[in-house]
Amino acid sequence: MTLPHVPLAHLGGSPLNFMFTTAALALSLGLGYVAVSRLQDRGFAGLSTRAGWALAALALASFVLSIAMPPIGPQPSKARPATAARLEILSPRPGEVLHGDPAYLDVRVRVDGGRIVPFTSRLLTSDEGHLHVFIDGELEAMTAGLDSRIQIDRTGDHQLEIQFVAVDHAPFDPPVLANVTFDVER
Repeated sequence: MTLPHVPLAHLGGSPLNFMFTTAALALSLGLGYVAVSRLQDRGFAGLSTRAGWALAALALASFVLSIAMPPIGPQPSKARPATAARLEILSPRPGEVLHGDPAYLDVRVRVDGGRIVPFTSRLLTSDEGHLHVFIDGELEAMTAGLDSRIQIDRTGDHQLEIQFVAVDHAPFDPPVLANVTFDVER
């Protein structure tokens, strides 16, 4: 699974940001539909032409807000904390071969000196965070658990990288990483 890079204001941030962006886009589409329908005399005859133009302006403003509004939820701190935490990937083992169509990768991780927590916050500590799971450089999961199962659709060699990140989802300084390669055959 590839997460697309989109130029929307909040799609890559916190759930609150995602909800705001989605709501603003939905509002702009709804208002735009009503406005265009009214201005082309295809519906909403109870609205005046002036109201149609006002709705068109509101639709445009809502769309611009969905793209340009600054984030409203917790953002990563600029000063990154250090941590004594260390990661170890327990599964898969280096060079492990998975079979299946699709194959399922069972990931197990041990964190020493750190604690996995389910919340997001701007109040950073050196021992609390989440795990970000990457396959071949693509983010597959953000998790507050030490075990996960990931579907792998492509055969061949793959690299699993896990990063222990602070509670604001940004890396510690220096980053805490562990990686392993594995293979998928049908």
